Amino acid sequence: IAADLEYAKQMAIGRGGFYSVVFDETNESYQILDQDGSVVAHPVKIGQSYSVDLTADSRTSSVDIVDVDFDSTSTVKFDCLGSPYNGSGTSLAVGEITLRAGDDEMTVSVEPVTGHISIQ
Repeated sequence: IAADLEYAKQMAIGRGGFYSVVFDETNESYQILDQDGSVVAHPVKIGQSYSVDLTADSRTSSVDIVDVDFDSTSTVKFDCLGSPYNGSGTSLAVGEITLRAGDDEMTVSVEPVTGHISIQ
């Protein structure tokens, strides 16, 4: 997830537009969208959209998305400078995705202003 957030941020910087990552907690999935709101093509899986279903991959099937909080939205957007915004389009104040696998829990954070992505 951290790498995919970084990919969306780099796409926004490289292409000079907004790129978003939209999470769906209920379906344990997320997608990367371009500035037009279309799902981007996956850079490695030729011919496939950049949609990730955690339940469909044996490596992540036991991982649950516990909470997504981008200022109470499930979307983070990056602009041409890599700065993050929430799903409402305002500058991000809080950006966290909490994941759980068994007894282990981790949080992926997106820092306001810089868009720095970290894992705790």
